[in-house]
Amino acid sequence: MLSSKSGSFSDKKSNIKKLLQYKWISLSILVIFSFIFDLILLTKYNLSYGRDGPYYDIQVKNILQTGSTASNDPPFVYYYMVPFVVTFGSFLGIKIAMSLISSLIAVPTFLILNHILEKKHSHSTIFSLLGSFLSVFNWYYLRMIEDFM
Repeated sequence: MLSSKSGSFSDKKSNIKKLLQYKWISLSILVIFSFIFDLILLTKYNLSYGRDGPYYDIQVKNILQTGSTASNDPPFVYYYMVPFVVTFGSFLGIKIAMSLISSLIAVPTFLILNHILEKKHSHSTIFSLLGSFLSVFNWYYLRMIEDFM
């Protein structure tokens, strides 16, 4: 009787280990779900909104017309948005680009947490996935997406 309980415990432990082997699949699902959720939040309105929404439109349109930004801001994000704007149009392209880059925050969060925690905890993957989840689904992050895009 005692051996059957310990056998079921070891089976549960092996099942957890099998699930943790799929950490990259879990992380990919988290990124995809976050992308879809962010895109739903950003496409609530037809036009770009928030403090920076129209500013992104102006900068990207200026890059397409003149080849450079209208101001001296760091231009990486505007050049990053250009292929999305060309493919999907101005407003939707910017929203897709912002959803993609913001959902990818989960990947470096996972890698950093996993690197730090793997030496201290045997369940570092679970904590790293939880940290990644919390990095893309917290109130401040969602508020920042809606206000500043």
